[in-house]
Amino acid sequence: MPEGRQAAQHSASPDGTLASCSRTDARGQVATFRAVRDSLGQDRLRRKHADQPPPVLVATLAPAIALAGLASASAASARPSASKVEHLRIISTKATDDRLSTVATGAFTAGGVDIPGRRADVIRFPGGAFRISFHDKSISSGFNPATCLITEKQAGTFTIGHGRGRYARLSGSGTYVTSLVGVSTRNRAGQCIGLRAPATFQGITTATGKVSR
Repeated sequence: MPEGRQAAQHSASPDGTLASCSRTDARGQVATFRAVRDSLGQDRLRRKHADQPPPVLVATLAPAIALAGLASASAASARPSASKVEHLRIISTKATDDRLSTVATGAFTAGGVDIPGRRADVIRFPGGAFRISFHDKSISSGFNPATCLITEKQAGTFTIGHGRGRYARLSGSGTYVTSLVGVSTRNRAGQCIGLRAPATFQGITTATGKVSR
């Protein structure tokens, strides 16, 4: 996880019981379901900051070619962009999922899975697949010991490419928001346990950008 993140860090005993909660510089040590997601590659926020925003899909602009024999030159004209808007929705209901339900709509429509990876995820649809890299820009997280509710919100940018099959020429970029929520169980002493992998978990990522094929 990139340095400089401000998030609620929870220290926990080996069994996942909450010991304390404080505001501190998050460095990937938050003892919640994030640790499990990180081990599977699901934690978007372990990706490093991009030095610059990912390149927007290039829309080619070309001057009109002056035709021989014409008395006056033609004015330069812009060639229409081939990029189209695409929406991705990625959902998981288990903190340890290694296959996340994914639906794409817009420039193309397909249903499949997101396979989390260390540097990039692979989205696999019928007939092909492509990589998607997430670049975090912000994070906020919290824990309520009275209700055992864990929350986290992430936002940033993404790029897609390195496709194969039907998506061999797919490229593009955009923005995403991830909302994570979990409710852990309690032990006999009334303490919240299982923070690393809550009994109930929901993770939803919505991503929107422009792509070309």
